[in-house]
Amino acid sequence: MDGLVAVLTYRRPEIAQRCLASLESSSVPVVLVYPRDERGKHAYHGEMIELPPSLVGVGPGAPKAFIARLAHDSGLDFVVFVDDDVVFKDGASVKLLEEAFSSHPNLAAVQARHAFKSVQLFASDPYLRYCSNPACAVAIRLNPNFEVGGFRETECRGEDYELNARLRIAGYLLASHSLVVIKSNNY
Repeated sequence: MDGLVAVLTYRRPEIAQRCLASLESSSVPVVLVYPRDERGKHAYHGEMIELPPSLVGVGPGAPKAFIARLAHDSGLDFVVFVDDDVVFKDGASVKLLEEAFSSHPNLAAVQARHAFKSVQLFASDPYLRYCSNPACAVAIRLNPNFEVGGFRETECRGEDYELNARLRIAGYLLASHSLVVIKSNNY
């Protein structure tokens, strides 16, 4: 299976650099996804994708849908979307996702969880109140993603959970794993 890790950043180059450093041993290509007004502000020497202006500031669903389409059109099988403040315990964790997708053909998504995020923070939010623990990264298999309509570009939060609900309804398997830890207090 071929995949891609997409680190999504928004005006936090120093934090994104720490995330990218934690992925140096990844067996899957890593790409930094950033808004146009950050051109030249990142010290990353790997592949970078600049978001079109129409996708900046509209919520996380739009950039994820954009990257998923690019990956699918390039013939990739899966994408791991990662928030820029995530630090992987081990860059080899991405290899585990690849192996999980290879060995479980009906597995459509693996949700990584914040290791230290307080669930009470979201208890009063009616949209997120039913999430057992907020996500910070999601690995999606692209074909099932597009079969159920992909990320909704208008979602301003909870886009992973909304997609997961449609994948469950379609009969796909989902998994959850604590593959990452959060090293910053940005929320």
